[in-house]
Amino acid sequence: MQYFVKNNNYQYIKEMIKISRKAETDLNKKNDYTNQLLFEFIEKDDLYFVSYLITKEKASTESIPEIHLSVLNECAKNNAIKCFDYFVSMGKNIHEFEDVALFNALENKNNGIISIIINIDTQINEELERNL
Repeated sequence: MQYFVKNNNYQYIKEMIKISRKAETDLNKKNDYTNQLLFEFIEKDDLYFVSYLITKEKASTESIPEIHLSVLNECAKNNAIKCFDYFVSMGKNIHEFEDVALFNALENKNNGIISIIINIDTQINEELERNL
């Protein structure tokens, strides 16, 4: 399957989503495969398929507080600038989990994401902004 993700074989992946949903008997898990794919395509900063997974396949962008998992944090970890900007435009909270996305962007020296945060954030600490 990784071969198809790596090579953006969208048609095959769409078929696999259908097969996965048909095979899953637990209603609460029908979208698990799609949700997993979302993070794989965030890692690639593939905005086309990320958008498709959210709008057409109803992939979840809900955060998981127990493990501090959020789409913005994953974007920051992977320098997925296009996806980060997309999720911010959808209204995702850049301050979620005590600014973990910002700190991951800083740790990974993802200047594009840091710039987006600085440009849209009205609550950023002034001293932190000066240091950035």
